[in-house]
Amino acid sequence: MRYFCTLFLRSNLGVIPPDVFREGVVEILTFEDYRSPGNLARMERLQKTNAGWRFVQRNDLPRYCWRLNSKGVIESNDLYEHVSWLVGNLRSGFILKNLSLMDFEYGLSAYWGSGGTGDGPLITTKLSKLLVRHGLKLDIGFYLEVEENP
Repeated sequence: MRYFCTLFLRSNLGVIPPDVFREGVVEILTFEDYRSPGNLARMERLQKTNAGWRFVQRNDLPRYCWRLNSKGVIESNDLYEHVSWLVGNLRSGFILKNLSLMDFEYGLSAYWGSGGTGDGPLITTKLSKLLVRHGLKLDIGFYLEVEENP
């Protein structure tokens, strides 16, 4: 998949308030406990195997993280369609910036693969208005897709 967006929510609370997502969406979120035994062991292995550099995790990072992404759902290279689908999974009338009042942090990231042609996501006025309405910051990662020659 060359393009997709991910909405993430982080909190020290172990559950998402029921008024955030539409019915059935919580069940399809990817969940991660940053302090689970498996994650702590992985961090320790990274520290040992990557001599010469040190991986530093934010000390203030909330313990729990939930993610919803458009990978495999939205096939378009229109960034608005990805973001619109993500926020369309919120309950009617819910605005993401309300999460900051509930001790949650949230964000949006976009993966944008490219063949090196200079194409990238278009930040339209329509998309900008949607981002501002929800108080969303958009983190975009550009990646060059290189084809391997056998």
